[in-house]
Amino acid sequence: MILSNGISFEVPGKNLTVSASLTIDKKALGGDTSGTDNAEAGIKPQRLSCSLLLPKDQAKKLKQLKVVVTGKDTEGAAIIYDIVDDLAEAMDIRQVRFVDGLNVTQSDGLQAWNV
Repeated sequence: MILSNGISFEVPGKNLTVSASLTIDKKALGGDTSGTDNAEAGIKPQRLSCSLLLPKDQAKKLKQLKVVVTGKDTEGAAIIYDIVDDLAEAMDIRQVRFVDGLNVTQSDGLQAWNV
C-alpha cells in the first residue's frame, strides 16, 4: 500500500491485511412500535482498516508511520492521502485520511509489533 501527498510513503511491515467496510444507515419510521419500517438515511463514508507485523529492528519505520497518521495540513485538519492499493481500487477509494488512530502492541513470541 502506498500513500502520497506530495511525498510517496510505502506502508512498511509484513503480512499487510487490508479490509473495507461500507455502512448503509437506516432510520426507523414507526417510533417505538415493534413492527416498524425503515427508511434509508444515507450511505456513510467507506472505511479501510489495515493491520501488519513490523519487526522491532524497523523502529524508524514505525516513527515514520506515526508521522503520516498524525499529519495535519496548514489549517490543522487531517491530511488527505492518495492511496494505491488493490482493495481500495476495487472499492473505488482513491483518497483516505486517518480517523481512528494507530494501535501498536508487542507480538507474542516475536521481536515485532502488531500494528
